[in-house]
Amino acid sequence: MIMMLDDAARAEASSDLPRRRSLGRFLLTAIPLAAGVCAIVLGLLGRFQLVIDAQLRQCLPGHRVFVVDRARHDVRRGDILVFITDAQTPLEPAGAWLAKMVVGLPGDRVRVTADTVEVNGVVVGRGLLLADKVGVPPDALTRELVVPPGHVWAMGATVDSYDSRYYGPVPLWKMRGTATGLF
Repeated sequence: MIMMLDDAARAEASSDLPRRRSLGRFLLTAIPLAAGVCAIVLGLLGRFQLVIDAQLRQCLPGHRVFVVDRARHDVRRGDILVFITDAQTPLEPAGAWLAKMVVGLPGDRVRVTADTVEVNGVVVGRGLLLADKVGVPPDALTRELVVPPGHVWAMGATVDSYDSRYYGPVPLWKMRGTATGLF
């Protein structure tokens, strides 16, 4: 037996079925909504801040979105330090926030040459690619020092990162917190 539905019956039957959305359309709605909820929750907590790295070429590749813990000020090797810039960092506007990885702690021996950067004899970076951009010959940046108390040696993971090899140890009073990459 074949059952025929008239137009009214078909309309009623189709209105009972859930409307299907494409996965792409769902994600276009869900991701910004989830990010907005996360930003509100983190903002309400006050201790944390959501930060997006908008650089085309990242010095800390692997993540674009970070959570900054503004209350955590104990620093360990490997942490991502977030600090504020001033005249010490002439390639960045004063008051900008920079994020670099801590590779040297107070008391560590740092050696910067035209080819490498070493901390306690371990190579942690290569070259002085930005020397001309900073307006200083590479020879002027070549040095050996001990990271002073209350400072850290902070670097990006790429050869073109503007970091401690150019402006020296970062004073911890400039610290705004530590960051964790989300995605």
